[in-house]
Amino acid sequence: GGGPPGAAPPPPDGARVYTIAEVEEHSSDTDCWIVINNKVYDPTPYLKDHPGGSASITMNAGMDCTEDFDAVHSDKARKMLEDFYIGELGAVSSGPRGDAAPAKAAPAAAAAAPAE
Repeated sequence: GGGPPGAAPPPPDGARVYTIAEVEEHSSDTDCWIVINNKVYDPTPYLKDHPGGSASITMNAGMDCTEDFDAVHSDKARKMLEDFYIGELGAVSSGPRGDAAPAKAAPAAAAAAPAE
């Protein structure tokens, strides 16, 4: 028995972990990241060589496209994908370092309330 059902395996040692928000920032045809099986890939260099055309990749840029990828790709394609692996998809880190912006900012009204 492992962790809770549906939990992603821990990333490999030394792997960079990206949040979905970071992935979403790379959604153009010159900077295109995709997520497949909780792994983040940057296939931008491959766009011009993709047999299915670049648009079929860029239309999924910045998103998880596991189902679409699995539906139309062979084991050979899955092997090629490894060349474009850049890291793991993870949750927003909640470590002790306070340099990451909080997911939900406190309402401004609460911050402005006078102290008793």
